[in-house]
Amino acid sequence: MVTRSILLLFLILPPLGRTAEAQEQSGGSSNVKRVTVSQNKDGSRTTYEVDNEARKTVATTIDADGKMQSRIRYDLDDAGRFARGEVYGPGDQLRFKTAYKYDASGQLLEETQFTTEGAVKNKLVYSYDQLSGRQTGYAVYDGAGKLVGTTRTNSRPSGNAPATRSTPTQTQPRR
Repeated sequence: MVTRSILLLFLILPPLGRTAEAQEQSGGSSNVKRVTVSQNKDGSRTTYEVDNEARKTVATTIDADGKMQSRIRYDLDDAGRFARGEVYGPGDQLRFKTAYKYDASGQLLEETQFTTEGAVKNKLVYSYDQLSGRQTGYAVYDGAGKLVGTTRTNSRPSGNAPATRSTPTQTQPRR
């Protein structure tokens, strides 16, 4: 007989912009699965299911009507960070795959996105402030290695969410 104990920290969906968590432990196993639900400002909801023992995480986002928008299935590395992922769209159709690269201190350096056939689609290269270690933005490269654009994040003195600015590398002709 398998017994299950579930510790629920919240019994109802969290308000917009908030998260709720629950943990599940099966039988005599030391494996604890953690579920986190975030209610997004657009009314959608993202659920993260983390299984550290299996080194797997699944992030599923559904819209306000309950229809799946996306699902990402991650493999975790020995440090519990994302190592690889598969990104699915509506209807659970595989859209692309990802691989992540970290530096010695654990900061995310690169996220490479691959087509379903395995060809490089995009690469995001992250930058950090040398003093604080905070992420300052990222550059996006296409499959051929050409810079497509950059995004820089500037911290606001008030402590609010950082402002971001995206810069495409190609200018559009004026009309």
